[in-house]
Amino acid sequence: EELGKTRKFELIPVTPETLRRWTGRTSWTAEERLPADFFKRLRDELGCEAVLFSRVTQFHAYPPMAVGLQLKLVDAQFAEPLWAADEVIDAADPTVVNGARRYQQAQDQMPAALADSRSILNSPRRFSHYAASTLLATLPER
Repeated sequence: EELGKTRKFELIPVTPETLRRWTGRTSWTAEERLPADFFKRLRDELGCEAVLFSRVTQFHAYPPMAVGLQLKLVDAQFAEPLWAADEVIDAADPTVVNGARRYQQAQDQMPAALADSRSILNSPRRFSHYAASTLLATLPER
């Protein structure tokens, strides 16, 4: 969801079933050796220009929450990294708390009287969205 919000890409998800049909496996990471025709197939079948590999490296669901994400955007023509991020977004850091609360205030559609910007610090799902948004904000412009 957060990648879509950046509006920097047209998103084309590849289902695990499609990956199994193409490669014999349902998932791949950026660190694994990919089949020789992996990127060519993505370009030919989907018109894909780049692939985003993602991995959750840490997850603490209870306050103070922390989410570690490793993201790598790889050029589908040359199989070269275009961008990478590897961070832990930790609510033990006061600047993260402030950023998460500002993110929630910007995202919430609740009336001001009902909104509580601290609720993001108790919601693993919402905090994870904030963590992803924070890292994806570092993507370069096209």
